[in-house]
Amino acid sequence: MTNLGFRYFAKDNGIDIVTAGVGDRYVLEKMLEGGYNIGGEQSGHIIFLDEATTGDGQLSGAKVLEILKNSGSKMSELASVMSRFPQVMINVRITPKVKEMWKNDREITGLIEKHEAALGEAGRILVRESGTEPLIRVMIEGKDFSQINEMAIEIAEKIKSRSSKR
Repeated sequence: MTNLGFRYFAKDNGIDIVTAGVGDRYVLEKMLEGGYNIGGEQSGHIIFLDEATTGDGQLSGAKVLEILKNSGSKMSELASVMSRFPQVMINVRITPKVKEMWKNDREITGLIEKHEAALGEAGRILVRESGTEPLIRVMIEGKDFSQINEMAIEIAEKIKSRSSKR
């Protein structure tokens, strides 16, 4: 769920990125498979595999301080090297009996596909079930907040209406 601005920053700077499923264990899995030494999630869980196999906030803070010292830059300068895209996240509460149903509902998947086509390369949509709560998370990001907000609301409402009919 890393911000799309990071992908653009990486591409513009010749940095290859690999994506993994949501969760530290999936990030670590990809890191071990590919021999990568840094990975993380938007939540702030950053894994420095040369140092540890789990995210560590204190280690991440120390690494930021190290970068500040070595670069001679201010934090505000470092933070400005990447543009963040607006993101909208809507959680839709579901019951266990409708778990996974949205993936096979053509009205829901068709709406998602329609909005993905409208966004093109300038945005993305991620719809997934929470692994810890009875929720479907609808996350959309793009350059135009109004557009992605409307799309997220429409998808969330479609999921609510379709799941209540089951």
